[in-house]
Amino acid sequence: MNFNLSFGFGNKPKSVHIDERGNIQYTMEDMNPHFAFKSFKGKYNYLLSSPAFMSPAKKIFDLASQVRINSYSKDDKILKVNALYDVAERPNMFQSWTEFHATVALRATIGCAWIYAPNDKVGNGNSIFVLDPERVKIEKSLLDRFAKLMLTKQSYNELYKDRITYTYPNGEEEQIELRKIKVVSAMPNGFNGNFWECLSLIDCLVKPIINSESALDSENVQLFLARKVLLTKDKKTDLGSFDTMGDKEKGSIESSVMSNKVINAVNTELKATRLIENKEGLKLPESYQFSSLIVADVLGVDKSLLPFSTATYENQEKGAGRTIEYAVLPIMEKYIEVLEKLTGLTNLKASYEHCSFNQVFEKERAEKNKLVLENIEKAITMNLLSEEDGKKIADSIFGL
Repeated sequence: MNFNLSFGFGNKPKSVHIDERGNIQYTMEDMNPHFAFKSFKGKYNYLLSSPAFMSPAKKIFDLASQVRINSYSKDDKILKVNALYDVAERPNMFQSWTEFHATVALRATIGCAWIYAPNDKVGNGNSIFVLDPERVKIEKSLLDRFAKLMLTKQSYNELYKDRITYTYPNGEEEQIELRKIKVVSAMPNGFNGNFWECLSLIDCLVKPIINSESALDSENVQLFLARKVLLTKDKKTDLGSFDTMGDKEKGSIESSVMSNKVINAVNTELKATRLIENKEGLKLPESYQFSSLIVADVLGVDKSLLPFSTATYENQEKGAGRTIEYAVLPIMEKYIEVLEKLTGLTNLKASYEHCSFNQVFEKERAEKNKLVLENIEKAITMNLLSEEDGKKIADSIFGL
């Protein structure tokens, strides 16, 4: 939970120049090399406006929304599917459990999710909420105290009686006790010496996202200029001539060329040149894709799920499984610890067994099992293995 999450982009180009080859050259002024945004809102809004961020972020949101939090027995058998619904139909009046799970996952992925439980529990009319980090204010003196080691439980309990200030959109403020807030993050806390702070992924995403935005902006300019054509007099005459077109001649030529006539008569031979003749040489789509791959990699989203991927359906399903395993489930483990404290339930686990991508893995597993059994049968046939030993091996592998 990093409260110094603010960055400010530099100024826009002071001027744009197009050289004779159609290449665009920008003149920049007062560019901030550190990309230091001035508020969390500025940084967060910048991320939300970027396709390179929103595409993988939506994948995490969608996958997290499909999770089922089930309760299990001590021998790992399902006791109740979607066990949270027995405690409370909704976490609060504004969100379903599906929306709440996804919100926690996405907030935790890029920084931290602050789960606020006003009455220390959920259910029986008690709600829980995910706070907006932008609206949280923690006094520096309190943060400094969190940087110290708590050697006794009494010191720890005293500290958690302190309060933070939460500002609502209408400007009203509420003092919230720290003990009523549970933190879930994809990254560890205490990494910078302060146990109340979690590392944020936002800062390391700034440069690749800026690069992706630059590629898209350049693509927009290139597409706009690609429609334009320069008409000039063909200089086959005296090189010492400084003959130029007058406004009247320019207007006449432009009117003739833009008309619907098949034949246009002009008194001077003209040469037509496109402003952009080698847009492909800039490789702007490749630049955007490379930046998008960096963002997806940082967030833990498999590249097969990105829009420009050429992966097959089966590989995309495998990619969904890998994203859940590496990006979503680690957050869910921490989230479930919080849910168990707030609900009183025990042995909760996140499950994706109902999702379609499991069919791909089951198919592969069945093919591997078949191959193993065939090899055991061959070994028995060739007297390399006794039937009894073959049965024991199959038992140990498949639990037959």
